[in-house]
Amino acid sequence: GNYKKEKKFDKRAGVYGFKYSAGILTVDAAFSGAGRFYANVNLTPSNLLAALEYAYESDDALDDGTSPWYSKTHTFCEQIEFTGIPNLLLAAESYQFIDKDDNLSVTITPAAKYTLSETFALTAEATIYAEDEAKNDFDAYATIVPGVEINFTDSFTVNAYGSVSTDSDQAAHLIGIGCKKSF
Repeated sequence: GNYKKEKKFDKRAGVYGFKYSAGILTVDAAFSGAGRFYANVNLTPSNLLAALEYAYESDDALDDGTSPWYSKTHTFCEQIEFTGIPNLLLAAESYQFIDKDDNLSVTITPAAKYTLSETFALTAEATIYAEDEAKNDFDAYATIVPGVEINFTDSFTVNAYGSVSTDSDQAAHLIGIGCKKSF
């Protein structure tokens, strides 16, 4: 049939936010009338980055998509990076996702990158995945990902890596290669 699609402005569509920076501290937050809220705090003293983030999605705002940021009611993220040792980057991040049924999913990812030269770097990371569904049992597994980064030029990098899973039903073992070109 013939129908006309109308777009209406709704006050719930408005997005409001703020950002404050002072020295090593940055704080920002945003919310919309549609039922979304986001907050972030960053601390950046010398050779260190520490970040805390929180996102909230009301039942009305949830899009039930595949992105965890827009299919979970509460999302928490913590991140830390340390560059105080020459040629070494140490980092870790963790996410906690809580859905509207109070199911909890957690990821914890420590990572390291050691730069051997302008051309080569060794990388390693491991991610632990854990779920505690309100109606089911606790489930956890991990992936371990060693890799090599090759910088051919300042703007072209190739990464070769392997991923080993502790539970191949949850995540398959794999090897891969990725290219990044900056313009």
